[in-house]
Amino acid sequence: MAAGPDDSATTPDPVVDPEESDVATVGTQRLADPRGDDPPPEEPVAAPPASVVPPDATVMPAQPFPTTGGLAPQVDPVVSSPDTAAPTTSPWPIIGWLLFAVSMLVVGIAASTGLLMPAVVLDIASFWPAWVVALLVALTLWPLRRRGIARIGAVLPLLLFSWITAAVGLHLLEWDQLPSSAADIRGPSGAGVTTAQIGIEVSGALTLGGESETLYDVRLVRSGGDAGPPDALERLVPSSAVIQLQERSGAGWFRSSGWTVALQRGPAWEITVVAGKVDISTRGLALRALAVAGDGAVRIGTPSVDTRIVLDGDLTLTVPAGTAVSVVGAAGVPPGWETTDEGARSNGTGAVVTVEVADGSVARISEG
Repeated sequence: MAAGPDDSATTPDPVVDPEESDVATVGTQRLADPRGDDPPPEEPVAAPPASVVPPDATVMPAQPFPTTGGLAPQVDPVVSSPDTAAPTTSPWPIIGWLLFAVSMLVVGIAASTGLLMPAVVLDIASFWPAWVVALLVALTLWPLRRRGIARIGAVLPLLLFSWITAAVGLHLLEWDQLPSSAADIRGPSGAGVTTAQIGIEVSGALTLGGESETLYDVRLVRSGGDAGPPDALERLVPSSAVIQLQERSGAGWFRSSGWTVALQRGPAWEITVVAGKVDISTRGLALRALAVAGDGAVRIGTPSVDTRIVLDGDLTLTVPAGTAVSVVGAAGVPPGWETTDEGARSNGTGAVVTVEVADGSVARISEG
């Protein structure tokens, strides 16, 4: 028989049942069944076709991606915890501490140079409950500072600055609940007193004027100086009073530039003043006599009875226009007053004010 086409080339591979075969096929590779003998040689795996790039195409270089274990590109996230966030910056904490430091420095300089009396330090220290509250508020808000709100750091210094400002302001307003007011004194009620004599002696400045609800009221001037706090000696009888105001020894924190004195308007007053600088107004008082030793200004109201005034120092006396005034001694008087052998005399009428000028004094009398 003539030889035909090669039967091996046209005969298909026999169909093999996977359950009966010693080799299982996975994809294009054959894996040996562990129950059989050595597997037959693996068939070559065809390479994937190469991609065709057009000649005019622009090829961009591949960008590397961070990968983890050959998987999809991974991005390392930034996890922000409320408790670990980095605080932002703010100028307010620095501004707050600068204000606090400057205020303390200014108060210290003012107290040491006499602009304020030393007792202002006691007044600031008396605000310690407010300082504690400021500290507690700052501690309560501190977690917000750790969460990144930097301006929270300004709460404590700004509160401290506010308390210092408030303490100094109340000190200057002479608030009677502060330690600096402990040296102020007030007299008795003055009920039933018809005549009163008061002597005031202070090395600093004296301001006398205003109205007091009690027989007298003495307050320290809230500026520094060498004058001590006042001490009062009183002698009261049913219808009259005798008062002597003088400096107390051992001034300490309560050194000041002087006193402010107010008197009750009911009694008829006889007043004697010895001070460095004076600013006296008896208008509104029933004045019977006034003696002043010092430098400054004196103003009186229209007298209801004849009044005697003694001036010793560099003083300017102002009397109401039309008041009858008789001057004994050398003094400058308004134009139109009559010159007398003793001094001068006005053309006014009514109760007479006799002004006696001490030797060596410089006295000026004006109307107004």
